Amino acid sequence: MTTRILCAAMFAALLSGQVLAVADQSPTASDNRAVDRFVRDSADVASFLDELDLTMSRVKAGELGAMTIAELSALESAHRHIHTLLQNHTQIAELPDAERIAVYNAQQLMLAVIRRQPYEQEICRHTVPIGTRIASYECETWERRDERARNGRETTRRIQDNRKFCPGGVCP
Repeated sequence: MTTRILCAAMFAALLSGQVLAVADQSPTASDNRAVDRFVRDSADVASFLDELDLTMSRVKAGELGAMTIAELSALESAHRHIHTLLQNHTQIAELPDAERIAVYNAQQLMLAVIRRQPYEQEICRHTVPIGTRIASYECETWERRDERARNGRETTRRIQDNRKFCPGGVCP
């Protein structure tokens, strides 16, 4: 989840051509600190790639908003680049510094494309509530959708934890 949160500011830079200039520059100390935080927060390659694949499947399904052909190709290119760099590795920390920074930049590019207007973009979906045939649209910002998903996971975790400590799942 945390990898999806990092995506916000790079889309405007991508469209204005500044990302290409940033990608060609040599890494600075502040870049290395950001990359080190990234490596520390998402050290396991398998789980990182699984989350990346899940994000791409959500993009292709249209769950993260409509994408142009250029945006989709940028996402797929960054996705392939990350997979290529992490191939045959189990930990991101195993990579040389230049490759770690390349993975970080590609991941940031993906986040930026997905979250081009992080506070304004609403994602709508067509829903048919249970008990009615009347369809409606449900529109939420990405922040609200993520919050709702986090709350659902937390509620499920609490319910499951209560079953472990209460006989028969019923607590007094």
